[in-house]
Amino acid sequence: HENELEKEILSKLMFGFFSETNGIWDLDDIGFNEYMKGNGEIAFIERPNLKNYSDPYYYSPYQKNLRRRNTLLIFLKIIHETHPNTREIQKFIWSAIYFKQNFETKENISFGKLEPASNSWEKHQINVFYIFVLEKLLEEIQNIVRENEGIQKKELLKSLNQEQFFSILQNQTNIDVNEQMTVSNFISSLDEINKKEKSTLESPLNEIVLFDELYDDNLENFLATSLLMMGLLYLRYRQCFGSLNQTEPSETFDTDIVNIELLFEHLHSKGNEETIIPFLSKLCKSVVNRHLLESAQRFAYGTRNWIVTEENGCLFSSREPIRVQPRDNRWQSIRTLLLDLEFIEQNTENHLNVTEKGLEWLSKIQ
Repeated sequence: HENELEKEILSKLMFGFFSETNGIWDLDDIGFNEYMKGNGEIAFIERPNLKNYSDPYYYSPYQKNLRRRNTLLIFLKIIHETHPNTREIQKFIWSAIYFKQNFETKENISFGKLEPASNSWEKHQINVFYIFVLEKLLEEIQNIVRENEGIQKKELLKSLNQEQFFSILQNQTNIDVNEQMTVSNFISSLDEINKKEKSTLESPLNEIVLFDELYDDNLENFLATSLLMMGLLYLRYRQCFGSLNQTEPSETFDTDIVNIELLFEHLHSKGNEETIIPFLSKLCKSVVNRHLLESAQRFAYGTRNWIVTEENGCLFSSREPIRVQPRDNRWQSIRTLLLDLEFIEQNTENHLNVTEKGLEWLSKIQ
């Protein structure tokens, strides 16, 4: 009985049913009881796409609890709809929140009242993919530097076989991609290939397939995939967040291009003037600049994490090769917690299913 009571308390805490009254934090049994009657609150304030957003209510414990509750319910919804194999759970989650589809069957998933939360996670997933592309690019840059110690930033793509690179892009897109094509025209061609701004699991080009191809060690293959991924992410970002700013990029563009808003604003305003290879070269330079800046800032706090260093304009490798993974391990943590609290279970074939307890909690917002 004590174990069951402990699980009940932890379940309420996990789903954000706690509050503060007169400086004392306690379980929100009133809110929980209302939820179990089907009258619970799940609507939350979504953070607008503003660089300096600081609404205190957005960061209040109540709003944080609502976002936490939505996230856990989305996880339960995805498990219930897809019954994922644990070995590929990440792709099941990504496909559900990004494409709103079952990774295995490609059937559509309707999130109902959880739609606003699923849209928020879709926007977050854009950033997960985006950061992974840039970190894989930094990994590739380190390989280039290790093979060419003392290379200058402007020469990072000197060893790129451009003929092979464009041939790969042509094979992947079935369009005439060449050194004269602008970045904007290239992205527009992706839009035409997929017939829509948002890709799906059925699309000839989609982010889940390209994600796996980013692990290719061949420079030409990797850069072709990176460019395709950036193009798809730009289209989805524009569709999710609306029109991009019409302002000119800031003077710090070369250093800050790795910021997703600045990069996509640049593509919006200057992409029709810039061809593919110069764009990729500038992106490589900007990734190195940001890495050097971040490493210097961390060194001030006693942390050494330089991957490459710069001396007199030349780059040198400073550690063993890195191997990056996507920064998205929260779903595995959620899986472990919900398994422990008996909201989900794992069968003998390593598939996840929602338990009766999980279905009861999920049914209150259907």
